[in-house]
Amino acid sequence: MTFKPGESGNPNGRPSGSQNKRTLLIKLLEPYAEELITKLVELARGGDVNALRLCIERLVPKATHESVNLSFNTAEINNIQYLMDFGREILAAVASGEITPEVAKTLSGVADTHRRLIENGELRLKLEEIERAIKQHR
Repeated sequence: MTFKPGESGNPNGRPSGSQNKRTLLIKLLEPYAEELITKLVELARGGDVNALRLCIERLVPKATHESVNLSFNTAEINNIQYLMDFGREILAAVASGEITPEVAKTLSGVADTHRRLIENGELRLKLEEIERAIKQHR
């Protein structure tokens, strides 16, 4: 059977009330949850490295981001040149290993969003000025 691009392999979709495999496995293991956890802790305490790793990963979840302290010159933050300089500082921080490329991407995105907000605000003000000038000349 061949499908055309953009055509679903199951046009009727998943049947109502059906459950995915993960949900079915969770329901299967649920009655044994306490017993399984007790055994896992027992194995971890007995020196089983994999059991220990699993316990630690559940107790101390992997960090999904790192905190970055920034200082801004609030008087200049709405200045496009300041934001360009900030971009250079981000690149320098990545180059020196102070921040990860992922953090740099996030910071750059925030700075770019702020730049667009500034530009949109400036365009709005200029448009209002043009509209006032047109009304005065009528």
